[in-house]
Amino acid sequence: MKKLVSLVILVALIVPLTGCFGVIVKRPVETNEMALIFRDGVQITQVVGPGRYGNGAVHAQMQKIDCSAKTIEWEDPDLWTKDKQPLAFKVGITYQRTTDPDGLRKLWTTYNHEAREDAALERLVRNRVPRVAKDVTTQFTLDEMLGIAEGGGREVLAQRMFALLEEELAEFGVVLLDVGANDIGADPQYKEKLQQKAAAKVESELAQERTRQLAEQVKQEQAQTEVALEIARRENAVAEEKAQVYEMSERAYELERIRLTAQMFGSRDKVWIVDPSSDVTFLFGSGSVIPAKE
Repeated sequence: MKKLVSLVILVALIVPLTGCFGVIVKRPVETNEMALIFRDGVQITQVVGPGRYGNGAVHAQMQKIDCSAKTIEWEDPDLWTKDKQPLAFKVGITYQRTTDPDGLRKLWTTYNHEAREDAALERLVRNRVPRVAKDVTTQFTLDEMLGIAEGGGREVLAQRMFALLEEELAEFGVVLLDVGANDIGADPQYKEKLQQKAAAKVESELAQERTRQLAEQVKQEQAQTEVALEIARRENAVAEEKAQVYEMSERAYELERIRLTAQMFGSRDKVWIVDPSSDVTFLFGSGSVIPAKE
């Protein structure tokens, strides 16, 4: 009994060191892992996902593959745009080893070191980014990349990069999860021109607003003038109508003349009516004399 226990303990100690596993001692595969099972220690006989696995073959081995997401940041300070503008470009890339059984077999067979080592896989991924980035940036003008002009912007840029880089990484069993344009750095002189352009645009908009306000003011003044002219036309029409009354009736004319004459005097003025045949028509209280019409 003691020998059996000792044997089990020995096997348990050897398994983590050799990678061997059996029916009694099963090896776990975590949720972020896939595993390759080699029945003879050489040829892949099975690709499995998370769980616990054992194999009774003497030379059976299991190789676990980390399939968790990895994120890197890549940058290049010397790229060019479609309109020949210098550009500093920085992108964030998230990827993982494939969980597809056939893809994992290809990754293990063709890129064995990259299948096992994260650092080696990162170097392989980084090696594919520059060609994609240079291809994409030359498809857009700088204004389009910055989102100033239509048909561009960070989202469109990231989508274009994702489509191209996805194909590149799929060739060696890596799944692209996300690409994001973290920074689009324009040349300082270009930025200064953009600021000047923005300031000029604001000035232009202000000038247009002032012009619109002046035009509105002119319209209002024209409307007020039209109203004043209409009032004057109506007053003239009334005056003409009244004048016709005076032309048709001498009595009405005389009464109106007397009424207007009366308005010439104050309440304390003295008036003397004289003979119409004399040289004087009437006198003011101050003694002034208004001569009659000749």
